[in-house]
Amino acid sequence: GSPFSIHEGLEHMVGEVGPGRILFGTGFPESDPMPAVTMLTYAGIPEADKALIGSRNLERLIEGIRR
Repeated sequence: GSPFSIHEGLEHMVGEVGPGRILFGTGFPESDPMPAVTMLTYAGIPEADKALIGSRNLERLIEGIRR
């Protein structure tokens, strides 16, 4: 599984730095991606924060490169 699998770890990170500073990653192919997907899916954070972490933060960074 994920090297970062602390109970409510994602909730803690969001509380410390905010959802706009976290990127989603799975560690694939070295590790199975499903634990990371599950951690994000079941995290006790708002759906909007999950969307930011899951894809929107990376999209924003890539858009900044294109300009």
